[in-house]
Amino acid sequence: AQIVKLLLDHGADPNTMARRGNESVLMTAARTGRISCVRELVARGAEIDARERRGQTALMWAAAEGQVEVVEFLLAQGADFRTPLKSGFTPLLFAVRQGQLEVVKVLVEAGADVNGAAQPDRGGGKNLRPGTAPLILAVENGHFELAVALLDAGADPDDQRSGFTALHAL
Repeated sequence: AQIVKLLLDHGADPNTMARRGNESVLMTAARTGRISCVRELVARGAEIDARERRGQTALMWAAAEGQVEVVEFLLAQGADFRTPLKSGFTPLLFAVRQGQLEVVKVLVEAGADVNGAAQPDRGGGKNLRPGTAPLILAVENGHFELAVALLDAGADPDDQRSGFTALHAL
């Protein structure tokens, strides 16, 4: 964090994007959990909702990597947690897929919809199946403790928008 501060003090741009993939410095700090760097970058004007070439944000990176403190900070700064990628993924769905229980709890407490279904622009590839809700994704990935937490938060066990229920997936 001291070196980040020093570089920023000497004119480094907090919104610099890496040439390959357009990953911002904030995205890198968020993904790696460097909360002091994240705080410094945001204080110096780093755009919290900047998107890399595939549309991912710092919050999405932090959620997928289980960086709870970074997720809490970015949410407190007003980071967008509702706008999905073209693949249908949101920060909540990234956290669910990776089994990041504590991040899921933080996002749900912030207002993420435990019954929100993915609506990808097209099917196949790395995109989610249309209608995939967090509970189905948790079960499909074997994150059963997380699935229980989603049920406790109000997830619908009979949701069939993906074509089958969580019970079918089991």
